[in-house]
Amino acid sequence: MKLAAFNATCPFEIGDKIKSRRRATPGEAEAFRLDPAAVVEEVHTITDIVCEHSVKNGTVTFLYELDNSGKLVHIAAAQRPEDREGEKKCCGETGSGCLLPPEFVAFVNRRFG
Repeated sequence: MKLAAFNATCPFEIGDKIKSRRRATPGEAEAFRLDPAAVVEEVHTITDIVCEHSVKNGTVTFLYELDNSGKLVHIAAAQRPEDREGEKKCCGETGSGCLLPPEFVAFVNRRFG
């Protein structure tokens, strides 16, 4: 086998809290007097992270263990609102990669040239 290397950044860290939403089961709906179509939010803690590298496809996938369950799940990070709409709401970028509001960038440009 040839040498395979990859460079990837995980969007989450161990200890991060993750909210998940799911439909209430019929048993839960009956026990807690919920609407059968009710959505239940659960908060989980990431306890382990596994990185899967596919040499054939050239992809890197992160799998997460939640609440020491022993099961690995894939978490899809929610898109930022400006990514979903296709238009950029911010026009400046800091050294840390954080986007700045356009009003602030305009103010800094006016103030400091």
